[in-house]
Amino acid sequence: KIQHEEKNKEDAKQIQKNLNMLSTALREEKNKTVEVVKKIKTKVNFKVGDRVFVKSINQFANILKINTSKESASVQAGILKLEVPFDEIKIVEEKKEKVYNMNTHKKTPVRSEIDLRGKMVDEAVYELETYLDRATLNGYTEVYVIHGKGTGALREGILKYLKTCKYVKEYRIGGHGEGGLGCTVVTLR
Repeated sequence: KIQHEEKNKEDAKQIQKNLNMLSTALREEKNKTVEVVKKIKTKVNFKVGDRVFVKSINQFANILKINTSKESASVQAGILKLEVPFDEIKIVEEKKEKVYNMNTHKKTPVRSEIDLRGKMVDEAVYELETYLDRATLNGYTEVYVIHGKGTGALREGILKYLKTCKYVKEYRIGGHGEGGLGCTVVTLR
């Protein structure tokens, strides 16, 4: 049995020796016939996060990682992540859209009256302007501005503002049952 195993070991050694000689011969033959082409490093014109087009899968993708030693990049196209050589990647130039800033007003619920009693004229005019803006957006045609009787200074300041206000079509002092001198009824445009 030992002699039989020794013979198998000798056969294996001989086979290994023949394979090594064959491999060496093939390598020498390859070096004679195959020209070695020097690899030119590809210049990378993209960076991590850029949107690119991958030719092999015919899809757009985002670059996750750039591996310059392997001349490849990790990209993600949808849920698909893959490693792609640089020559398969084409940079996509996205057109910048013009952005316009627009102010939009939300329709917020407001009452048909505003109570400005006890406020200073400047503060009351500011609140009234905001209120009239919201009331117009809500579609009111007539609102009540409650300013109280007091000394009359607040009423005079509000009436002065209403003369120049762009929202106001006309205004009048409240009648009997509307608050009299303490209220102004404003008709909106």
